[in-house]
Amino acid sequence: MPEQISTPRTVRRLVPRQSATVAYRGEQQVGYGILADVSEAGACIVTDSLMVPGTDLRLKLSFYREARLFETIARVVWSRDAAESDRGFAGLRLHGLRFTVTSTVERSRLVAILQKEDSFVTVFKPTVTEFDRLASSLSNELDALGEKMDKNLGRESA
Repeated sequence: MPEQISTPRTVRRLVPRQSATVAYRGEQQVGYGILADVSEAGACIVTDSLMVPGTDLRLKLSFYREARLFETIARVVWSRDAAESDRGFAGLRLHGLRFTVTSTVERSRLVAILQKEDSFVTVFKPTVTEFDRLASSLSNELDALGEKMDKNLGRESA
């Protein structure tokens, strides 16, 4: 089994208030499932079949009160049996998916769908964003660059 790399979540994860379904097609499988949670970056779906991490899927997500399907391509990043504590999904499989190909238009549409507070419950909200993490890691280098530029231009550093 491929090693799973855990990375901190950087986007808000939401659970649909009403049922949301997903149809998927992989290289060798086609099926249907339930959307357990979703974010701008990916989703967790519930199915009765096994999907191997690394598998690419074409997805069609159906959200409550949305006339059009949300279509994207995603990669299975993890898969496990659902436990009793997984909101009644025991006996089924949970699969974590990362969206890999989404047009700018579709991503904007997904963000608009996810912002409808009457449709979703927030289950995770990150405290540190990816930008915050990047800015923090670059802080010393940016300060040194600023000092070097000031020195080369003959200015005093602040």
